[in-house]
Amino acid sequence: MRRSHSNPRTRKSYNIRGKIWDGPGLFERALADYDEAIRIDPSNPPYSMDRAILWQHKEALDNALVDVDRAIRFCFADATGGKPLVSPGA
Repeated sequence: MRRSHSNPRTRKSYNIRGKIWDGPGLFERALADYDEAIRIDPSNPPYSMDRAILWQHKEALDNALVDVDRAIRFCFADATGGKPLVSPGA
């Protein structure tokens, strides 16, 4: 029986394995697993933050900022029920 990628364990497994690959400096493998975890569950802020840390290790700060911004947006959306924290023009 093939395991579905929508399974929460599978998403988490890719993210955990990304952390493992990052430890010994296997950037490409870590990035591939973080990318897959985010592809499967794009609204999970910790996955984006973990990939941001990986980008920071490679001094790819523009990429890291994109992932941090993504994570923050999803955290705020969860906290506010999808409403902006600040009114436009405030």
